[in-house]
Amino acid sequence: MTPFAAYDPIASLYDQCWGQEFAEFAQEAFRTHLGEILPQPASVLDLCCGTGLLIAHLGELGHNVFGVDESSGMLEIAGRNAPQAQLQQADMAGFHWDARFDAVVCLYNSVNHTRSAEHLQAVMANVAAHLHSTGWFLFDYATLEAFESAWETNEEIDTERGLETIRYLYQRSARQATCSIDHRTEIRQIPLEAEEVHRALRLAGLGVIKEMPMAGPRPVAGRHLILAHPD
Repeated sequence: MTPFAAYDPIASLYDQCWGQEFAEFAQEAFRTHLGEILPQPASVLDLCCGTGLLIAHLGELGHNVFGVDESSGMLEIAGRNAPQAQLQQADMAGFHWDARFDAVVCLYNSVNHTRSAEHLQAVMANVAAHLHSTGWFLFDYATLEAFESAWETNEEIDTERGLETIRYLYQRSARQATCSIDHRTEIRQIPLEAEEVHRALRLAGLGVIKEMPMAGPRPVAGRHLILAHPD
């Protein structure tokens, strides 16, 4: 099962668990770092758009919005949340549009779902290929610090099935973080460090304009936000 297809069984629970909470931070990051530098309207691609809460918000602001996700279940909900958006089911390294965007965003440490350094580089190259020469790439990622300091925990959520347990585990020997909900699915992430992220950007012809801590729900320590631009 591919990483984002793992979200299919929990698509209906996603916003309850994470989506609504993080949407506010994603909207604020967009407003702060892109709101005043993009044309009005802008063409914006949300890579790993999930249930479409961010693109729904951006569509309400008048932007032309597009979304990519590998989970058909997430995209089904995104189509309801953001009916004005153009959506595509694809791996984040394999999506294709005959269009160039003013901005691509990829938030909530979605790039940590890449499977290897090669996959990360392919994602960055694909993003660069879809940006205007004046375009922007805004994304966040979680480092080893994030997973080692604040990942491992359990929490309960109230669902139509009753109380279900979300279990977060970090396997240090394998450098792999997992999240499972009552064993119905397992979502995997890997920690990323600044050096490998910056190298993938350079190879794609993207330069870092600024990098800063990313506000948001757990884990906060070790999550970085990058604004990049074609060199």
